Amino acid sequence: MNSHIGLAFFGFMALLQAAPTQAAPVQAAPAQTANVETSVAPVCNTQKQVERLADLIDYNTESAVHTVNVEAQNPRACGIANMAFLRGSRIATVRAHEATFEIVEVLIVGMVSGESVVVAKPAIYFSLLKIDERGV
Repeated sequence: MNSHIGLAFFGFMALLQAAPTQAAPVQAAPAQTANVETSVAPVCNTQKQVERLADLIDYNTESAVHTVNVEAQNPRACGIANMAFLRGSRIATVRAHEATFEIVEVLIVGMVSGESVVVAKPAIYFSLLKIDERGV
């Protein structure tokens, strides 16, 4: 596990387990807490699979996921997930026809369901995350 992800994850889990015992107001956590993000994005089991997905992403995300799964002979090699995650190492930046993406190692810690996050057993995957290229 990437040490940066591991440290952030343990900080996140400590926050989850530190539930207040009384109805007293909770003070804001220090800025060092884990930066958990949420996104709907493609995720794959391996770096090689997400790199192949990046090659195909110009056409259609669902079609690209299907193609990678067929090539991997595994219907669950890649999928599109509504996930809560911690970013790990950036592996590459990929320019597609209409967007730019980062290939990133992610530690998925939950799945987004409506307005809440269902905590999941943490697992490392590889994702293709769109970069916001709007001027700041």
